[in-house]
Amino acid sequence: MRLRDLKDKKVLILGFGREGQAMYRALRKRFPKKELGVADDARHVSQTDAHTTRHLGGSYRQKLNQYDVIVKSPGVMASRRIPKDYRDRITSATQIFFDTIDPSNTVIGITGSKGKSTVAMLIYKILKDAKKNVLLVGNVGNPAVSFLDRKNTIFVYELSSYQLEDLTSTPHIAVITSFFSEHLDYHGGVVPYFKAKTNITRYQTEKDFLVIHKKYRRLTKLRTEAKKIICGEDNSYTYDERYFWARGKKVIERSKIQLMGKHNMENILLALAVGDLLHIPVSTLAKTLVRFRSLPHRLELVGKYRGILFYDDAISTTPESTLAAIEIFKEKIGAILLGGEDRGYHFQKLAAALRKYRIKNIVLFPQSGRTIKKLLRGYHANFYQTKSMRDAVRFVYRTTLPGNVCLLSTASPSYSVFKNFEEKGDLFQKYVRRLCT
Repeated sequence: MRLRDLKDKKVLILGFGREGQAMYRALRKRFPKKELGVADDARHVSQTDAHTTRHLGGSYRQKLNQYDVIVKSPGVMASRRIPKDYRDRITSATQIFFDTIDPSNTVIGITGSKGKSTVAMLIYKILKDAKKNVLLVGNVGNPAVSFLDRKNTIFVYELSSYQLEDLTSTPHIAVITSFFSEHLDYHGGVVPYFKAKTNITRYQTEKDFLVIHKKYRRLTKLRTEAKKIICGEDNSYTYDERYFWARGKKVIERSKIQLMGKHNMENILLALAVGDLLHIPVSTLAKTLVRFRSLPHRLELVGKYRGILFYDDAISTTPESTLAAIEIFKEKIGAILLGGEDRGYHFQKLAAALRKYRIKNIVLFPQSGRTIKKLLRGYHANFYQTKSMRDAVRFVYRTTLPGNVCLLSTASPSYSVFKNFEEKGDLFQKYVRRLCT
């Protein structure tokens, strides 16, 4: 559905967060006097005008019959919030973006269980260094619907499973960084979650591209009309002990890369593949990689205090991503902060890694911290269960020897204790610095 198709429709924006507000501004820019509806669970919203009807605090369910189109924000669960009779009225800002933008634009869509922000930012930096007309949009950039009037632009679009689940359009270049169990409470299981993620390639044609890594067999076997670019295969995009390679061309020495971890090496390959598809010179690819640093809360070095190296990996909210972080430092880890909202994840491999690398100082946040501790029964370590980041950091300073690493990488979502992973990481950094003296 194009933006202009909404001219004579009664429109309700469901969910007035960041993307809902951007959708509101786009509609108001095109239709200054149009009557609009805004619905949100909050009791108060700002940035609306006299031509807007507000349905707040959950009251909107009784008003849905007044609207022809419901623009649902990401994360609003249609199955719980919208009766079945109104499901055919639902669209999204993402769908409107794809349907509205000028055909002179190119969209590179990036999704995945982990790594999508890093890959999106790296692709954006590569294209920016190549002097391309490029915009970074989506979760790591500005809402895409804010740029509906742009032409001859490359959009680097980070897309979540929430944005993809009902999408009926797809980008010219689709990148799936990784896949493992996450957001299962929202999607209702692994199969619906996989379907949502892979929707990014569902409507691609033989003129489009799907970029993936060979380690994710489920992705390599995916049926798609697009041309698959499989990183990690011989004569594709690879790395060895010394160099990164792009189809046989040497790109850069690994020693010059600032990113850490095998997962980030794989992320780099995905970005190289996209850069190569867009004919970016090897010299530009190398220049960008040399300068690129990790994003906030993604294996971010906080600093060295009392001889301890503190790393903020607050983004790691699944066992798989925390395992990847542990494999970087191994026996150097003197303390680790784990646990959070219980999503029913399996922590057996994580517990085995803690034993293997003899990690002795372990902070456990509720709720999943209790599950992790049960799996470590009989393992001799200093366990500290708390809801307080301040107390957690105090424990680390009290128990961890100089020369070791302290890793915040909780293997669970943040919401049982913190507002989000950003707040968790910010508090960690705050108390690391404040309590060091």
